[in-house]
Amino acid sequence: MGTAAYWLWLQNAMGPGANAQEMLAAFGNARAVWNATPTERAVSAVFTPRQLNAMRSGSPKDFAPLIRRCAANGWIILTPESVDYPPLLRTIINPPLVLFCQGETELLHHPMPLGVVGTRGASYRSRKIANRLCVSLTGAGTLIVSGGALGVDSAAHEGALAALGKTIAVLGTGLDVPYLMENAPLRKRISESGVLVTEFPPGTAAMSRNFPIRNRIISGMSRGVLVIEAGERSGSLITAGFALEQGRDVFAVPGDIAESHNNGSNKLIREGAKPVFSAYDVLEDYARRFPGLVNLDRADTVLEHAPDYIQPAETPRKKRSKKVVTVQKDEAEQPYVPFSEVELAVADPYRTTKPRVCPEGCSLNATAVFGALKEEAQDADELARACSLPVGEVLAAVTELELFGVARRAPGNRFSI
Repeated sequence: MGTAAYWLWLQNAMGPGANAQEMLAAFGNARAVWNATPTERAVSAVFTPRQLNAMRSGSPKDFAPLIRRCAANGWIILTPESVDYPPLLRTIINPPLVLFCQGETELLHHPMPLGVVGTRGASYRSRKIANRLCVSLTGAGTLIVSGGALGVDSAAHEGALAALGKTIAVLGTGLDVPYLMENAPLRKRISESGVLVTEFPPGTAAMSRNFPIRNRIISGMSRGVLVIEAGERSGSLITAGFALEQGRDVFAVPGDIAESHNNGSNKLIREGAKPVFSAYDVLEDYARRFPGLVNLDRADTVLEHAPDYIQPAETPRKKRSKKVVTVQKDEAEQPYVPFSEVELAVADPYRTTKPRVCPEGCSLNATAVFGALKEEAQDADELARACSLPVGEVLAAVTELELFGVARRAPGNRFSI
């Protein structure tokens, strides 16, 4: 039985986003975990009770059909023991134990990968900037890594391909899931001139909790992350947060301060991210740190002269039904009255004194961490002790809660409700 079966068994038991570094330090590889006794696994203190139960109830042999299915579809399974496993990804606290790939996996060893992220409902201006920046960044020698979604992601991938370069799309679903059908042609092009990557096995549907887990891979396999148009609760800020935790560089394109969808990007700049006005701003430091990897002569004409490879039409958005509200004349003429406490509680959920309820659809770990969060900020170690979870799983859970809008990240990597 090949080594992939052991890693698939272990990933299934530990779950995506788990703190694999502790396990790797204790056992070295998946086969060693399988060969260990239940007592040895338990006393290592790197597995949760749920993970230990999952290990006992499964076997590497169970994953032979999945391996055959991947082989039949041309999908490549990478593990930490694989030659093509992304080297930068090995250094993060929670590297994926298995990556399912379609395309040129040798690209995962590119010396200059750069993550580009932003909102899905991006304005034409932001999509144009993302596209032109990625044309120049690719021409200068970088490899664009993004999430394969609509908006900024698509514009970034299109820019890389237009520059006759390659690109990596990190997905939050299985390779076979028809998520965002509008982007199916782009994903096909990336699989033919780049590589699709996902931690999630075939058949995994698009769920909200998958995407923050996915985001740590975008930042983890990149030298830096460039954020283009992000609101205050954008998933792009979660990616930027992962980048900071992983020791990666963070860049942001400034936006109009009068537009709320730029608040996240501008906040990053205010907190220390490097503002970007051209590809040169991204690459000048890398040219000094990694001589010969990038060509600065091709990085300074981004906004004025780089051609467009996207259509002016806005990114497709979901249509929402509009409610027609009839206002009686006497109601419209009522004098202004300040908000009551009840109205404030509705407008600002952090003011309410009602019992807090974890959002529907959260994982078990996120539910546990939600119960431990307080108004006073706590660090990940405090939350880990309160929930009896490894720190890596706590960080993944907090990120999930951030995406749901029920957790806040304070300075110093501390978290509150």
